[in-house]
Amino acid sequence: MSSIVDPKTIEIYAQEAAKYATRDRKERADGFLDPFIGMMPAGAVVLDLGCGAGWAAAVMQDRGFDVHALDATPEMAALAQQKLKRTVRVASFEAVDEVGVYDGIWASGALLHVPKAEMPALLVRLANALKPGGLLLATFKSGEGEARDKIGRFYSYYSLPELEALFGAVPGIEVEGHLASTGTDFTGNVNTVYALKARRRPI
Repeated sequence: MSSIVDPKTIEIYAQEAAKYATRDRKERADGFLDPFIGMMPAGAVVLDLGCGAGWAAAVMQDRGFDVHALDATPEMAALAQQKLKRTVRVASFEAVDEVGVYDGIWASGALLHVPKAEMPALLVRLANALKPGGLLLATFKSGEGEARDKIGRFYSYYSLPELEALFGAVPGIEVEGHLASTGTDFTGNVNTVYALKARRRPI
């Protein structure tokens, strides 16, 4: 098993996949996804990292993007594949080994499950997968340390300065800023969520 993937978290997502799919409401495209779409070129090649049941990938595909979707939970990937009518890759995040392929990487609700010790190397992989000028947007829950939530999912929590330092240390990318939102998660908890924006430097 990958050092990035937490088996218990994957098991929970597998069990709850159908329930997550029912949360695919159109209004979820507001907040972080619409600004991300607005920063993409026409016909952008985008990686949806940790695509879940595919709600965001479907929105981007409907906007004319070439969306490549990946999720570590087979049950989630199957739901996304039905929605997108194209292959969804079942793999852990460190399986991303492309170089200079993507105009954008959308990582909403994905990297926050990665242990902090694994994040620097993973961010280098994601930066390398971007085209020069490509954008990575990744969301994280505000907090400190690492812990499991009340249903057992593993999370790494970050302060905004911690995230800015983490992303700022990645060779070849520059932090462009962040978005912030407060909302209710799958367990009913209210969280502050940060979306870090980092762009690969043009050649």
